[in-house]
Amino acid sequence: MSKRRIIDIVGLALMAVAAVFLVRRVISLDVDMSAILEAKNAALIGAVALVGVVAIMNNAFGWRLCLGLFADRKIPFCPAFSAYAKANVMKYLPGNVGHYAGRQLFGAQMGLGQMDLAMASVMELGYSALAMVLCATVFSAGETLAIIRERVSWGVLLGAGAAMLAVVCALAFLLRKNRYVQSLLKLFKTGRFWGTLALCAALNILGSLVVVSGYVALMGLHTPLEIHMLPRLISANFVAIFAGYIVPGVPGGLGVREAVLTALLSPYIPEKSVLIAAFSSRIAMILTDLLTVPVSGFFAARAKGSKEVKPDETAE
Repeated sequence: MSKRRIIDIVGLALMAVAAVFLVRRVISLDVDMSAILEAKNAALIGAVALVGVVAIMNNAFGWRLCLGLFADRKIPFCPAFSAYAKANVMKYLPGNVGHYAGRQLFGAQMGLGQMDLAMASVMELGYSALAMVLCATVFSAGETLAIIRERVSWGVLLGAGAAMLAVVCALAFLLRKNRYVQSLLKLFKTGRFWGTLALCAALNILGSLVVVSGYVALMGLHTPLEIHMLPRLISANFVAIFAGYIVPGVPGGLGVREAVLTALLSPYIPEKSVLIAAFSSRIAMILTDLLTVPVSGFFAARAKGSKEVKPDETAE
């Protein structure tokens, strides 16, 4: 059995476990899921989805900057946005790596090299992690540490940290003479790389704040929120977003993000409200991904059409 197949199976198993956890909580709490279809909730889902399109456009701009860094040329935004949007929908395919495969496919159609595309995706994963840590620290450092201390054992954290360090060391040893790695190390010494990294992290923070704000707004429809609750909501959301993003094999983080949110927030906020807001937010995210494809296609078509117009045609 191939490694890819094993990852897919593990991911689907994790998604199934998360789904069972969520369904059991919904049943045990007798959550009225019809609240999702109430007029106010449905209207807010639509609004969150529309604003989310702007957030994906923002993230696509960051990806485009990374591509330009590794390809060492200016990448036009509209076709990059279209490729990013179409690939983003593919994250719902089994494996949670469909969007990366999509970027390789649609990016190649733009004339970009496979290694440049892969390095841009790796860089995006890196600054996404950086953005998550920065936001959790700046907006709610105390709350984030409290959540980790209360809900996660230090043994698990130390084990995960040691495993990540071992993987990084192993990759560094195996790839130390690789020409692409050598090129990357040279980039590390340039101000352009660190400037791009900082800008992309800032853009990612803005996009993530849009997603978090949507969840907080949906939560506010179902339970009274006070100012002191916001830091915990923000930190839990950033942890849940990143968990759904990096867990291998889970299509689009389905179930994982919702399960993490429920586990982190239910001791402090009515669990029924947490679940309804989590499911509503997921619906909004799916709508956002679907809406972004035609929006990005429209921009790409307009950009292509403007380039194909001849000078004498514009004069007419």
